[in-house]
Amino acid sequence: MIYQKDMLISEVLYSHEDVLEIFEKYGLPCSVCIGAGSESLEIAARVHGCDLEKLLEDLNGLQL
Repeated sequence: MIYQKDMLISEVLYSHEDVLEIFEKYGLPCSVCIGAGSESLEIAARVHGCDLEKLLEDLNGLQL
């Protein structure tokens, strides 16, 4: 899987067991957010002030 900025948070969360650790690294409380089913990675990064490109780089570095 290639993670992209328009993917829903919920889709990303359920894709790999280490995603939550990466979200926590970037200060994204997505596992408890009610917006996880409707917000994209891009929106979450913008709202929480994290670097989207670095987030995507880390996510895409996961071994699937």
